[in-house]
Amino acid sequence: MFRLKAPVVIFYIWLAFAVFNVVDLALQAKPRFALEVSLVVLIITGVAYACGLRPRVIADDRGLIVINPIREWHLPWSSLRAVDVRDWVRFTCAGRSRPVESWALFATARVKRNSRERAKTYVSRTPAIQRFSDETQQLMTQPEVVIIANRIEARLRTQEAAAKRAQKAAATAGAAPASDESGVTARWAWLSIAAVVVPAVALVITLLV
Repeated sequence: MFRLKAPVVIFYIWLAFAVFNVVDLALQAKPRFALEVSLVVLIITGVAYACGLRPRVIADDRGLIVINPIREWHLPWSSLRAVDVRDWVRFTCAGRSRPVESWALFATARVKRNSRERAKTYVSRTPAIQRFSDETQQLMTQPEVVIIANRIEARLRTQEAAAKRAQKAAATAGAAPASDESGVTARWAWLSIAAVVVPAVALVITLLV
């Protein structure tokens, strides 16, 4: 499973803050005010869950599962063509004009640049690291999101090589090569949507009553 640690940490910090405040409101505030504020907190918590805790990328033998805030993409290895890093890690797939972007793996150009500079400074000031090869030192200066993207791309190339070997073996044996007709699929994340919409609707009703 691939995702950045910072959004997860921020979500759990917010969750602890939210629970403390909801309990405090329930004990001390007037019931209507406590309900209204608690619903606002629930809305923010739903957004934090959808955007911070939920997003991730899962790799298995069949392909990648790209879990975004309100959608979940299934990308078979056979459909993947490229992995590249912009502000988001993007997956180019056969049959799709637009790449699939991962909300779990993001970093602006400024963040990547600052991370790279900090890593270079650390490497230059650590004698033990300077004994490593230039390639290893270069890898250690890469931002986390770039390292993760490289790992996913390496897995993709391994799967492509395995598929080619299987096709070659099937052709040598005179058998028809196994075909993979599966393509990119997506589905809505109704739990994430409900985590935001339900308390929002409840808040509107509360304010109107």
